[in-house]
Amino acid sequence: MVRKNKTAFRPSLDPKGTLSSILTIKLASTEPAHKYEPAKDVIRKAKSATWEYNKAHRK
Repeated sequence: MVRKNKTAFRPSLDPKGTLSSILTIKLASTEPAHKYEPAKDVIRKAKSATWEYNKAHRK
């Protein structure tokens, strides 16, 4: 199932970037999305990247 992205950052989602990667992974998976559990290392790196991004963009 594909739904319209209604976030404020929708225009910045490059079709050849993150959004495309997410859709590719979801479409390639045979299991439901709610059963997907990323590796601990992936979660750690994502949290670290989010922290750094938020720190750099504070007002």
